[in-house]
Amino acid sequence: MNFTAPLPLLTLTQDQQDYLNHLCNVINRTLDSLFTTQQTLERDLATERLLKTAVDNQLSIQLQLTQLFTISTRTKPTGAPAQGGAGRRQTSKNPEPLRGEKTGLMSRQEEYTAWKKGLQICWTIDPTVFDTERKKLLHLASLIDGRARQERLIDINDIINGTSIHTTSDSFLSKLDGLYISVDVAREASIRFDKLKMTDKMSFSAFYTQLEHLGTACHK
Repeated sequence: MNFTAPLPLLTLTQDQQDYLNHLCNVINRTLDSLFTTQQTLERDLATERLLKTAVDNQLSIQLQLTQLFTISTRTKPTGAPAQGGAGRRQTSKNPEPLRGEKTGLMSRQEEYTAWKKGLQICWTIDPTVFDTERKKLLHLASLIDGRARQERLIDINDIINGTSIHTTSDSFLSKLDGLYISVDVAREASIRFDKLKMTDKMSFSAFYTQLEHLGTACHK
């Protein structure tokens, strides 16, 4: 059985048939492009949903940590003398949260050591507020944010639930030391101090500030 084109097509000239084929190709490419765009939008939407879920989880964890820390600092041990009012309040200033997003081993380590020292200053200034290891653990966990929180999410959840293997702040900080302290800061600073030179694009104040910072780090 022989197939014959519909009668209207038989009456088209070659140029008209070529143009019709061109239109069909354009339509097919447009449909392919629309389908690809739809797939991309669906992937982007799925990514946005995952990001929203991650943000919601972080906010939920932060709220739990804040509530637990507030409760723990207001709870008076049995037999403790009355404090005469609303209870003990923190007077020291918290360090900036540890985010763990700095690039470079030295910058990452400097951020961590400054954060750790800030915690220890708080605990020293307010010993009656941070009078148990759980309070210290909740306090430090509440000051871990961003990428660092995502990396330590299991540890933080264990601290919240009271199931962490780290029962003291020193134990948990020792673990973080192993993750963030990997550079001999004094040696690295000494090398950078010796190589530091003032360039045409550097102001004297910027040069002096950097020189002083490196000199302090390497004790020169």
